[in-house]
Amino acid sequence: MKNNIVLVMFLFLFTVSCNTNPVEKPEKLLSEDEMVAMLYDVAILQIAENRIISLPTNFKQNEYIYTKYGIDSLLYTQNHKYYAAQPKLYKKMHDKVLKQIEAEINEISNSEKQNKDTKVEEE
Repeated sequence: MKNNIVLVMFLFLFTVSCNTNPVEKPEKLLSEDEMVAMLYDVAILQIAENRIISLPTNFKQNEYIYTKYGIDSLLYTQNHKYYAAQPKLYKKMHDKVLKQIEAEINEISNSEKQNKDTKVEEE
């Protein structure tokens, strides 16, 4: 009898824990597409800041993101945590961001190659 009670409690807890997201849904949940766009913008801004160009000293990345998406730091954090608590979906979202970045890199590379080819033909 004791074993049955323990088994039922274990199954109940296991079922409840597997079926719920441990992070509460934000009051303003960004759609998956909006979150992908925001993650993309954050990635581009970080790349720009760290590698490619120097941004104006008064440029604040976070404020830019908050303004663009109509959110504040709390909603940003809540949305980020909500999606991060769903590893498969979050990975899928980051894969989309990576594909976008790779597509832009390829586009830039092709454009540079075409410019070089055009210059060689002109000479």
